[in-house]
Amino acid sequence: MIKYNLTQESSSLASKADEMVDFDWKQKKGYTSRSMHVGVLGEYAYGRYTDQESNLNVYSGGDGGVDFKKRKVNVKTRVIKQPYIPDLILKEKELTRNVAQTYVFAMHLQETNEIILVGEITRDSFLERSTRWEYGLDDELMVSMDELDKRYDNVTRQEIKKYSNEIRRSS
Repeated sequence: MIKYNLTQESSSLASKADEMVDFDWKQKKGYTSRSMHVGVLGEYAYGRYTDQESNLNVYSGGDGGVDFKKRKVNVKTRVIKQPYIPDLILKEKELTRNVAQTYVFAMHLQETNEIILVGEITRDSFLERSTRWEYGLDDELMVSMDELDKRYDNVTRQEIKKYSNEIRRSS
């Protein structure tokens, strides 16, 4: 399992997330400092994993849905909320409006401020395999981590669940 403890970097990344959410259009779309912080942590961890610099610039119109330009990658980070291990969920608008060709799926474990890098899927594969997320909004599509094109370190849902349960018991 590929995981990064970002406790040391967290406060500076939280400040950057506050800057990012300080635009009206972000607030109108429901972004919060917390959700932006989790997203920035995921991007930062993926940058470390791939030896790429995270683009933490603040753009008034956003980054166009591409976090890493080299491979047109967008990192999506979901919070682990026990007992639920999340799936990768995207809005249909993201898939049609953004230029990202690959979506990287990461999970955030709040207790330890760790990011677990799960895997990746191309836009075409996501569109082919996705189903409507039954608990979400009408425009939300999902794939389970088992349907990703590539899982880093062949991580499994059970492995992530076991690890997060161990962390919760010890904290």
